[in-house]
Amino acid sequence: MTLYWLRVFLVVFGLVSRTLAIELDKTQILGSMANPQLSPACTGEQSTNLLLQWGTNDSHIEVQLTYPTVGWMAMGLSPDGGMNDSDVLWGYVNDTTNAVIIQDRYLVANLDTMTVKLVPDTQQDWRAVTGNKNATHTVLRAGRKLVTGDTLQDRPFTNMAQPVIFSFSRKPPNPDSVHIKKHDFASWTRVTFLQDKPAAAAAAIRLNRMQHLSSELGDRGPCVEWGTNSTHIEVQLTYPTLGWMAFGLSPNGGMNNADVLWGYVNDTSNEVVIQDRFLTVKMDQTPPVQLRLDDQQDWIAIGGSKNLSHTVLRAARQLATGDSMDRPFTNSDQPVIFSFHNNTPEFFNGPFKKHSFRGATSVNFLKTSEVTAVDEPGFVLIQRHGSQKIVLNQTKELVDLLSDVGSPKNPTIEWGTNDTHIEMQLTYPTRGWLALGLSPDGGMDGADVLFGYINDTTNEVVLQDRSLMASLEEMMVKLTLDKIQNWKVVGGSKNATHTVLRACRMLRTGPFTGEDQFVIFSYNRETPDSMDGPIQKHHFRGVVTMNFLNTTPPVPKTLAYKEIPSLNTEVTKQLDFLMDNRTIEGNADTNYYCKMIPIPLLDKKYHTIATQPVVNTNNTKFIHHMLMYACASKLPEEITKVTFFDCGPTHPDYVMQHCQNLLGAWAMGSKPTEYYPEDAGLPFTTEMSGMHMILQIHYNNPERARFVDDSGFRFLLSEKLRKYDAGVIMAGVLSFDFTMTIPPGQTSFRLQSQCSDQCTAAALPSDGINIFNGILHMHTRGRSAVARHFRGSQEITPPIVKNMNFDFNYQTSQAVQPTRKFLPGDRAVLECTFSTVNETQPVFGGESTREEMCLVFLFYYPKVDLNMCGSRYKVEKYLDAIGLRSNTLMRRRYITQTSNETMAHVFMPSMKEKEMLRYKNLIDTLKRPVRMYLGSQTWSEQDAKPLQDLYSSYSKGSYHGICKRQWNSSLVLVDKVPDIPPYVEPAVTY
Repeated sequence: MTLYWLRVFLVVFGLVSRTLAIELDKTQILGSMANPQLSPACTGEQSTNLLLQWGTNDSHIEVQLTYPTVGWMAMGLSPDGGMNDSDVLWGYVNDTTNAVIIQDRYLVANLDTMTVKLVPDTQQDWRAVTGNKNATHTVLRAGRKLVTGDTLQDRPFTNMAQPVIFSFSRKPPNPDSVHIKKHDFASWTRVTFLQDKPAAAAAAIRLNRMQHLSSELGDRGPCVEWGTNSTHIEVQLTYPTLGWMAFGLSPNGGMNNADVLWGYVNDTSNEVVIQDRFLTVKMDQTPPVQLRLDDQQDWIAIGGSKNLSHTVLRAARQLATGDSMDRPFTNSDQPVIFSFHNNTPEFFNGPFKKHSFRGATSVNFLKTSEVTAVDEPGFVLIQRHGSQKIVLNQTKELVDLLSDVGSPKNPTIEWGTNDTHIEMQLTYPTRGWLALGLSPDGGMDGADVLFGYINDTTNEVVLQDRSLMASLEEMMVKLTLDKIQNWKVVGGSKNATHTVLRACRMLRTGPFTGEDQFVIFSYNRETPDSMDGPIQKHHFRGVVTMNFLNTTPPVPKTLAYKEIPSLNTEVTKQLDFLMDNRTIEGNADTNYYCKMIPIPLLDKKYHTIATQPVVNTNNTKFIHHMLMYACASKLPEEITKVTFFDCGPTHPDYVMQHCQNLLGAWAMGSKPTEYYPEDAGLPFTTEMSGMHMILQIHYNNPERARFVDDSGFRFLLSEKLRKYDAGVIMAGVLSFDFTMTIPPGQTSFRLQSQCSDQCTAAALPSDGINIFNGILHMHTRGRSAVARHFRGSQEITPPIVKNMNFDFNYQTSQAVQPTRKFLPGDRAVLECTFSTVNETQPVFGGESTREEMCLVFLFYYPKVDLNMCGSRYKVEKYLDAIGLRSNTLMRRRYITQTSNETMAHVFMPSMKEKEMLRYKNLIDTLKRPVRMYLGSQTWSEQDAKPLQDLYSSYSKGSYHGICKRQWNSSLVLVDKVPDIPPYVEPAVTY
């Protein structure tokens, strides 16, 4: 307690706080471990640099060390670059208490006796300011006087290049022991702590521009990063060499009269050598090529290091030095030469060998870069604390349905990854708190949330790892702090309108996957009163889908979807299919309503070039998803009279069985506009006038509010026809009856179906079709679905579309980029996985949501005569699998001998309307006895196995291949295809 109050006394009376207001305006890379990332912007790997940041005032210095270790770390002022007589700052962060331990020590080394002693100083001059660590790095910050008066054990900081030793151990010391284990890494360099010109002026410069210098060597070749202020430039060179390297401003792209920055990292001492040189090429001089030291050395070393393959040098100088041997940096494309050799020179003043590689390019060093909110007046990016530098090479505007794309009022996220970490920067239009969360299903409950804000008083960046629990039944929302805080602060700031937060965490600590994930976002205009106090409800929230690990390059412009501006010139007609001011009674938490809508009279053929959701702004919070189906060309009269109906668990199946061609899907998080490829459009023809569409909307209404809705879908049409008609193929399990049975109590039950190679060989043109979009469709027990592509025995990867976290309430379309070529004889295999752990009775195939489906709708061009392609399970094979024999059914008079013959022989090579009717009658006859029989069974994993085998083994002839060409005209195929093992998601390595 005495020490605590002594510390309070010292802080209150300014004896410690004299260093707290010092800005860390200088930075130097001390060194790097073996095989580190030396310049992440150039090579994109993980940083293992040892970073020193410091700042001074008239009497004190403050330093911050960022080392790639979770153990102890040290930095010392040495008399000659060796260990003996070094004045050492030593410390670590305690694993148990998180206490920051900072000690002033003195190093005594005797090479004769091979002893090294790191003894605590009698006078402890270093004072702890702060410290922390994550899974890979430790940060320590401390301050002391420039000259302590301890002449026996301390060395003063000077304006000379002082030898600095540095080291660390990967394990923290035992606090109960006086012994310190030997370092795992150690080296030395030189640092000018009291530099007061060029480097000091440039020390706060951000390296915000980058250019690869050599197209021949690509991204792993020479690279320059730079930044400027009004008077200075700072550059960082990353070259694929362990020897010397050079970078010069040339008058014309040649060597003669070039102003050269030249340097290397010494192999023995790790000293960074930076020199200002001038290159001349004259035939009358010996040698003809001479690289002379400038009389005035304007380049000042900031730092440098090297690993097994690359060297990094960082230096600063004035933009215009006034030196006749220097060239000024200008706002124009300046010729730049560059070169390197694989070896360092024996002496810093030469001689050195001729380059191993050289090249020339042009760079505009003063060209204004693209400015983000962070660079606006009033923003100060705080220093990084231990996380790796990752290039933020992905950007997404967090746009909800009602937002204008490109509006500065929209939140944005930028992110980047390496093998182990993800780093993201959030820019939100608020000065209060902001949040971004990974959601399992697009809702709040179970979301993993990054939450933070900038403290209004202290400007401290507050960033927290939280978990969100929400219960609509209890009307409760809790945003609780995680026990383990995985998100680490990188930086943050705010101005009059926006807040920026930047954070980093390890990929393996969160559910970051290589597929679309639901992301929720929200913010409030006010900051919380305290870090652990109550959080006011959001003023704005939304949901989107994102793929954080997608490394697929963007589709070239020639293949991309049409951009928004083209809609203004191409659209000549729009078709709206809306609820038409229907009253939603609010008699349940969840409603599924359908509207039967005829297509209006069309005077000519049109192409759909885009679709959009039309959502009533007053009802946004109620609408979970919408689906748009096309019906058969000829409907029974009684069907057309059903204009508005409940299509949820109790809906009349007889309507939906005529309207199964899915043309559009939208859910919260979907794009506000879905575009067709520039060469294709979905046709609307004069013959389609009067045909019917069905709009289905899922309303989530926990408040049970009564409201009127006119939401729906909009098809944007153009009379300027494109080259190809687009079409839709429905593929998957076409058993919409009891022959698709999912037993109860199953955590993962898999169905598999095939679009036959015989079908595609008969239906597709010789050059195939181009699949550009897909919609996976299951009902409420669906958990994952993947549409695989086979050509002969070879699987073509990646899958056409997949969703390994399927949610019925958030069905969206997936763009297939690049467009997938699907040839005659190719097969599409659809796998669906279901969970029935909450079911006590079997779940059967069918159109209602109390039943299940396993389908994929593939959007493609050019349109061909093929509407459905999939599998229908054989009745007799199904009855064998469940153990219900046909003679038992006849004995109980559920079927007759005629029905039994029908069951075995109804499917012939061609399936006519009469035979289809016989099959339907058979299914209707068997429906009741099969359901009664299965409902009385007990279901274990072993009981479910025969059905699982039935649905995953094709070699046993368990299904018929269905190839439906034109409405109600089908071809039934006897497929002979190999069994296919289940899809396995590629492993993600960190």
